Amino acid sequence: METEQKEKDSQRLQLILDLMRFRGKLHADDAFLWLFIMGFPAVPGLFVREFFNILTADATLGWNVYSVLGLWIALVTVNVGVIFAGRHTKTQHRFAISALVRRNMLDALMQRPAAEPLQNQNGQVTNVGEVISYLRDDGRQIEDQLQFLPELNGIGVFAVFSFIILLTVNWQVTVFIFIPLLVIVGVVQWTWNRIQKLRHDGRQATQKVTGFIGEMFSTVQAIQVAGATESVLRHFRAANDLR
Repeated sequence: METEQKEKDSQRLQLILDLMRFRGKLHADDAFLWLFIMGFPAVPGLFVREFFNILTADATLGWNVYSVLGLWIALVTVNVGVIFAGRHTKTQHRFAISALVRRNMLDALMQRPAAEPLQNQNGQVTNVGEVISYLRDDGRQIEDQLQFLPELNGIGVFAVFSFIILLTVNWQVTVFIFIPLLVIVGVVQWTWNRIQKLRHDGRQATQKVTGFIGEMFSTVQAIQVAGATESVLRHFRAANDLR
């Protein structure tokens, strides 16, 4: 079981690396822009510190209030332009990745023998409705995971830079602030497996509902002839309530 899990993790990692290389320049541009976008909110701390140092005559850089405000306005203007560029590259990258994943899934379906039934990861036969859910949800999930990596790097830079700034201002206050934060991170990490399980169960329930809808529409006459309309609707309501 452990070996199988390691193999799955290795396959996921290889998939992410292959997708990063698919549009390498676009991924690199997106990563660079979002590194700046997510890390920029740490910069105001430096300007606020220098501003108050000027007011208390403790300035070490030889700036005045106007020079600090002018540089701050210039950086904010640049940041707005970088945000627009980052949204453009991220949109292009997201569509490219999701389109590639769905194209490959459709190509794999077309290469299969027509008489061979599709099966899910549990070995159960998959109907058309579930396949549509796979095309929609799997592509979106892979796309989201890949797009989160550049933002995660920027968040890391922001956290480290902010921590250093706070330490230089007052280390006691910094420790007082970060202890509750570490507790929150621990709680979130502890509940992560539960969240992942709920998401997996939710996707499975949604696929069952869409698959059952496809079966109902393809066998309308058979349901009517058998007089099973009420029982079919009860089953559908139960599956939808579970979803």
